[in-house]
Amino acid sequence: MSNSKNGLPYAGTVIIPVALKPGVGREINTRIKIMCFAAVSICLFSLWSCAGNTREENKSPVTDAAVAGAKNELDGAWELVWSRTGDNVNNLKQPSQLKLFTDGHFCLIMQDSTGKWNMAFGGTYETDGTVYKETHLYATDPQWVGTTDWQQYEIKGDTLYNKLFTKIVNSKGEDITAQYPSNLEEKRVRAKR
Repeated sequence: MSNSKNGLPYAGTVIIPVALKPGVGREINTRIKIMCFAAVSICLFSLWSCAGNTREENKSPVTDAAVAGAKNELDGAWELVWSRTGDNVNNLKQPSQLKLFTDGHFCLIMQDSTGKWNMAFGGTYETDGTVYKETHLYATDPQWVGTTDWQQYEIKGDTLYNKLFTKIVNSKGEDITAQYPSNLEEKRVRAKR
């Protein structure tokens, strides 16, 4: 038997029209997008962090020892504190990016040019000597999904130095390195609790 209200089918949801001041809807929509973005970023990182956890009875002592010994020096959270493109140096008063590494995955959240935290990227990474390679599986900017980039990196203590971009290949396999600055450098420090 179906419910009815005023002779019309009624499924239990009532839409109430609300009058908002001009511009309020856009502000609310932007806040919702930012909150959803933050929630998705946190969920993705949590999933990546827990990906290696399995039930105790399925763990192998050999595998656990190998994994423990293979912990990557990049693993952890890194805040961007300095960047330079050519002669343009940017000493940041507050970090504008947070990059997380764990178990071969990365997640980057960053502010846009207006200071809003609404840009994010995530995917897999690997290192070979001083070469860092990341493949973007998720991005708020769709053109980055499927893109792989290569960088030079060095870690000194709790400081990570990157020289971007040695090479960038988009999802179609096209080399797009020339479209980006080749003299971009970044300095990140381990995030402290």
